[in-house]
Amino acid sequence: MAKQVVLLVGTKKGLYTLRSDADRKKWTQEGPYSAPAPIHHATYDPRDGSMYAAINMTWGGSRIDYSRDMGKTWEKSKNPAFPEGSDRTFSQT
Repeated sequence: MAKQVVLLVGTKKGLYTLRSDADRKKWTQEGPYSAPAPIHHATYDPRDGSMYAAINMTWGGSRIDYSRDMGKTWEKSKNPAFPEGSDRTFSQT
């Protein structure tokens, strides 16, 4: 199998993926995912092909979404839970 280069690009309008063969001469673009939410961080786990995106929605709150199929479908992860009565919150990722 030919090696492929994948760039995850977080913007204020969502997450884009840019893909190329190892020679990096021709690129394809996919996305945006989670538009129009700002994506401050995104990462790829080569061990199992998972992608993760830190999403900061002003109307829906902050969360981490993940994909197990190279961005074709996305799932919402559960936000961290803090003990009852704690003043901690999960407001930005």
